[in-house]
Amino acid sequence: MASATAKPSPHVDALRLASRDFDAGRLERAKQRCEAVLARSEGDPDALHLLGLIAYRHEQHPLALRLISEALTRRQHFPQALANLGAVLVAMREWSTAIETLEAALRQDPDQPGVLSNLGTAHLEQGDLDAAELWFRKVLKRAPDRAIAWNNLGNVHRLRHAWRRAERCLRRAVRLDASYADPHKNLGSVLLAQGHLAEAEAAFRKALSLASGDVEALTGLAQTKRFSPEDADLQLFPRAAGDVKRWTDERRALFFFSWGKALDDAKCYSDAFRCFAEGNAVRARQRPYPEGSYTRLVDELTAAFPRERIADLQAHGSRDESPVFILGMPRSGTTLTERVLASHPQVLAGGELPAMTRAITDDSERPLQNFYPEWLAGLDGEALAAVVHRYLSARPDPAAHHARVTDKMPGNTLHIGLIRLAFPRARILHCVRDPLDVCLSCYQKDFSEGQNFSFSLERLAERFRDYIRLMEFWRSVFPDGWLDVPYQAVTADPEQWSRRIIDYVGLPWDDACLSPHRSGGLVLTASAWQVRQPVYRSSNERWRRYEAELAPLRDALAPYVDWHRRFPRLDEAVSGRPTSDA
Repeated sequence: MASATAKPSPHVDALRLASRDFDAGRLERAKQRCEAVLARSEGDPDALHLLGLIAYRHEQHPLALRLISEALTRRQHFPQALANLGAVLVAMREWSTAIETLEAALRQDPDQPGVLSNLGTAHLEQGDLDAAELWFRKVLKRAPDRAIAWNNLGNVHRLRHAWRRAERCLRRAVRLDASYADPHKNLGSVLLAQGHLAEAEAAFRKALSLASGDVEALTGLAQTKRFSPEDADLQLFPRAAGDVKRWTDERRALFFFSWGKALDDAKCYSDAFRCFAEGNAVRARQRPYPEGSYTRLVDELTAAFPRERIADLQAHGSRDESPVFILGMPRSGTTLTERVLASHPQVLAGGELPAMTRAITDDSERPLQNFYPEWLAGLDGEALAAVVHRYLSARPDPAAHHARVTDKMPGNTLHIGLIRLAFPRARILHCVRDPLDVCLSCYQKDFSEGQNFSFSLERLAERFRDYIRLMEFWRSVFPDGWLDVPYQAVTADPEQWSRRIIDYVGLPWDDACLSPHRSGGLVLTASAWQVRQPVYRSSNERWRRYEAELAPLRDALAPYVDWHRRFPRLDEAVSGRPTSDA
């Protein structure tokens, strides 16, 4: 933040002492001096400003906002106060207002690197990565050795998944200021995404040594390892929990999901479930899920799909055989299936691509459920060709150099019909898993976006029932439209199922596919630690560890708890491979 004092005040000596107290961390003494000034000179802008900074330091953001705003009503030209008001608004996540305020501060005094940095942060949080990069580079042009600016620029690259650039920026920030915790934890996140678990763990530990109880670092550490009942790291969580009531909802949710994961690893299941319940309750407040919305969408979609025009529409589809869609419920084994494929040298792992939804919406802000069924009912060859073009254009740049490109967006279950029309030769792998294991795994994971149905057992049951209904509809329309990949069978016989999957997508066998945990590439999944382990069976019937807590879910899914057992054995699996003349 900007310095505490600005234009000289009649009480300059008292305020100078208050400012020194503030800089030295003697906040209560600084507050007393400011209140004494205000008792003698009501409305003194410097005293109000400094009181606002004290409130900000205590994370009393609404009070800080009021005090600094009042100071600005007393003095119009007050660039430091405008800068600090912008910083408060950034802390309150009021991004648009923060940007307006910070730009006003620059108009009064362009020489404020902290303002440039906060402008970058506000644009970053709004998702405008180009603008954020511009502001952070302006900071670096003025102050090339400013560690926070390199950290922030590294975050821009991290969000773009430009991992090597991000890593270079963050390592430079660490070299410039090894005592600054943020670049260490951000570096940990970048290393984690690249699968460098040991290095990531070391980075998160360094961050925690500099900022004990840092929730993001603690969350990152939890993703790099498995906790044992005797693990000393388990004590990091209760020690950090002392401040939980003062935290933002975002920090609170991160913390409880991470603590739950650690307790689950350590086989403390009742305590783990309480943490997951707390984390989900926070997320449900943040991101409410409209009850019945998906049910209505499935109703409308299944009624609207133009099944009588399939052959006519497929004639306008793409002949491209490269797309491989891996779909199902979240946490049903899509990551494992993609890793098997990604081990093959002719396959590019695309991860969870939003490309199909964007191809349908044409990047508009329209919610899909508001128009999709009606749009699908009126689909013609021209619209279908546009979807094909937009989808292929949205895939990663190296896609053209690979025979197959995966898209493991689970929610593409909604689009199976459209996929079969747009890409008749595409392969679809449908991942199937025990319904109770799927729902438990969703409940235990802190999804960064979407999947808002996972915050409640009731909503999870509702979504799973609708998912089954949707898949049965697609099966009636396209009886051989995909290959079912049962999670339990894959983990029981990974070699034979790996061979089956590779054969289904039309590629020659490669022995690298027997060790998917060793394949390179990114780990953009909630199971970062598990992805780097050999195929294992321990995730089968995990719900039994929480049998009492999951009783309401089991009751709600009573007709479907054995649904996953209906799928054929390996020697009975329907190929679902598109024909060469499709």
